[in-house]
Amino acid sequence: MGFRSDILRMRDKKAALAHVERVGKGIRVLIDTADPSRVERAEGITDRVNPIRDSLSEVVATVSGTNPNDGYMVVIRFGHVARSACECPDFGRTGPCKHVIAVAESWLEQVARPTWRDLKRR
Repeated sequence: MGFRSDILRMRDKKAALAHVERVGKGIRVLIDTADPSRVERAEGITDRVNPIRDSLSEVVATVSGTNPNDGYMVVIRFGHVARSACECPDFGRTGPCKHVIAVAESWLEQVARPTWRDLKRR
């Protein structure tokens, strides 16, 4: 199951495109300023991201652990800066944890890039 975005339901194409670009840039900043070792570890868990909600203001997902009963809830809120939260013990120590980065990367790949391309073609 992937993310489903409300962005394509926006009536104003210019506003939708601006939203995707603004949010995408905020997500990129979140990822680009993260510890490189966490970004590397996040690449190995993007397949364990389970979207729950994707709206114009936030993304909510769980990231499954190696055990079926393990997992962490992640919330990324969009604003001038993407703000995030995760239930894991590593979150907030020195920037976003690998779970937040994995959700951010998944959202970029599944929503932002395809939506941006689709809006540019219209």
